[in-house]
Amino acid sequence: MVTLKEVATAINVKLEEVLPSIPVNTKDIKEGFARPSLYVDFDNATKSPFGSHGVERKIRVIIYFFPTSKDRYKFEILDVQEKLENAFTYTLEIKDGFIVYPDELTSDKVDGVLQFAFDISYIEIDDTETGEDIENLIMNI
Repeated sequence: MVTLKEVATAINVKLEEVLPSIPVNTKDIKEGFARPSLYVDFDNATKSPFGSHGVERKIRVIIYFFPTSKDRYKFEILDVQEKLENAFTYTLEIKDGFIVYPDELTSDKVDGVLQFAFDISYIEIDDTETGEDIENLIMNI
């Protein structure tokens, strides 16, 4: 099964690819942070049963971008917003062979901070076999 840590790691790797000069904060931003920087947060993550052997997971991802300046940031935010939109518009590979399709990409600017958000939804089926293989099957018809 895919873990939340694997999802967060895949997002951070993608951010490092598309915005290599902007560090991704991995500690709580309440402890302070450098500018410019990015911070990834999950909001409204849910996990529900899906059939008898599956789970459905939905995650609202929010990427915060703190521009270099608190006062002069318009073009810097627009540049980062466009790069984020291009990076997360189509697919996101969580781990080898497990790809998700981000949905509902939105951007908001709140107090000079870009909040770029999208939804991830996926279903996983546990198809591991349990029990022993049948060696002999006798049928009376």
